[in-house]
Amino acid sequence: MSLLREIQNDAVNSNVKVSDLLRRCKVLAYRLGNEDFKTWVDSELNGYELLDGIPSYRIFNN
Repeated sequence: MSLLREIQNDAVNSNVKVSDLLRRCKVLAYRLGNEDFKTWVDSELNGYELLDGIPSYRIFNN
């Protein structure tokens, strides 16, 4: 099974941790040589730096 197919299957499997799914995405990003994808995955795994610009879906407003 290809890595992309594994990621797709894992994304809909409630037993798979998001962190594990993101690590697979990181491998895919490196294989593709996609810098934006690598940066996004690293930020999701390790947290966003203020200078990176936090995406709106990560901002909580009460």
